[in-house]
This record gives sequence, C-alpha cells and structure tokens, in this order.
Amino acid sequence: DPTTDLDIDMAFIVDSSESTWPSVFTETKQYVAQMIEQLEITHHARVALVQHAPYEYLHNGSGLPISITFGLTDHNSPNSVRSFLENKVHQLEGGRALADALEGTVEHVFEKAPHPRHLKVLVLLVTGPVELHEERIIKAATEVKCKGYFIVVMAVGKLFSTGDVRVLSQVASEPSDVFFKRVDRPTGFYDDHIQTFARLLPKYLG
Repeated sequence: DPTTDLDIDMAFIVDSSESTWPSVFTETKQYVAQMIEQLEITHHARVALVQHAPYEYLHNGSGLPISITFGLTDHNSPNSVRSFLENKVHQLEGGRALADALEGTVEHVFEKAPHPRHLKVLVLLVTGPVELHEERIIKAATEVKCKGYFIVVMAVGKLFSTGDVRVLSQVASEPSDVFFKRVDRPTGFYDDHIQTFARLLPKYLG
C-alpha cells in the first residue's frame, strides 16, 4: 500500500498504568507501529510517543505528567520507529492522568519541536476509567482542540462503563463515530474495521 505524505505531527499518548495488561501493551505497540507505517515519516510527517503517568508525578507532583518515550524529531523512518517500539519501549509502572498527559504532550512535545506541522494529531490509547475526572478531561480536550489539535481516541479493553464511553467519545474530534474506536480485547486490534482504520487514518486526516 502506498503511504500518505502529510504535513503532520502525530503523538501517541499511551495509558500504561495498572489498567494496562502487558499483553495489551504489546499489541498496542504493534498497532502504533502499523499506524505509523501508513505515514511517510520524512521531512513532512513526524511522530512521538509518550506514556502516562510517572509514579513521582502522581505521588508528589514532581516532574512531568508524561514519560516521553520518543519525541517528534527522534526518528525519521517507520522502520526505525518499529524497531525502537519492539526493542526499547518498556511499560511505565505508574498511574493514569489523562488530562495532564494531554496538556503535557502539547506543551512538552509539540510546542518544543521546531517547525510545527500543519496538522497536529493526538492519538489517545486509553485502558482505564475516566468518568470520575470527566470535567477535567473534557476541559483539557476542549482546550487542546481549540488550539487546532485533532484528537483520536481508542478505548482498549473491557474496563469502561457507559459513562466512560460517553466521556471518551466527547474527547475525540468530530465525527466521533470515525475518531473514537473501541478495541475490547488485545486481539481486537486485528479486527477488520480497526485494521482498516489504521490504514485509512491519514486519508481521514488529510
């Protein structure tokens, strides 16, 4: 399949907290690699990956709410990203802080990279409940979208209530039936519609 050449900065925000099983983390990394392979990681397309939230941040508020696994200027080919994901990316032992992670990624990943791209996309891979912090998460997502960022949400696993699903579909950019996806088990990443989504995402964005 031909890749899509987009003027894009894309960051994956991975929830790697206690709600993320190791098998889910592994499949998530594979899927991220697949999504990235659809883009031309050249001088036009750049990708980053962060995890949330570091233990120190949650327990004493020190440091960043995210662990930056790699930044927008660290890799310049999908192969380089894939081998890094497979061999060097380990699960962060921490907790969840989705709203802080959203804001932190904009501030410390996008705004710190030189030559911002025309399209700015956040892909959230969420594994745990969010409804408890609904107001804070919706506010953060709304502010980020108002700054011109695009948000894709993938809810991975079975830990979501109907309230969580409602919140996450509001976090995603419109139309949410395109940009909010459910993956109910690790092998769900291989379902046809989820595979098609990875392949077509650059077209939807472009």
